[in-house]
Amino acid sequence: MAEEVRRRAAGQCERCGRNKPNDFAYKLELAHLQGRGQIGRGDQPWNVAALCGPQVNTGTCHNWLDHNRKSTRAWTNAKIDELKTKYDPADWPE
Repeated sequence: MAEEVRRRAAGQCERCGRNKPNDFAYKLELAHLQGRGQIGRGDQPWNVAALCGPQVNTGTCHNWLDHNRKSTRAWTNAKIDELKTKYDPADWPE
């Protein structure tokens, strides 16, 4: 699943589009869009986005997602809907 998400992102943050953020300040990280406890398994590619990080740094998309869950809900739901159209459920059973 992680390899698929990295392939899909092609080195760009899936929120802000930062290109190849693997420099001294930023790196691409995998972030669950919905917590694993909300949907059961956490290994579906439609529930994981490649976001710029690190998650602990203010100003990165991974930090924005993890520390603003209520205000990020609309973006998260739209991203999940978008990503679900890219995958055959038979290939990634829930």
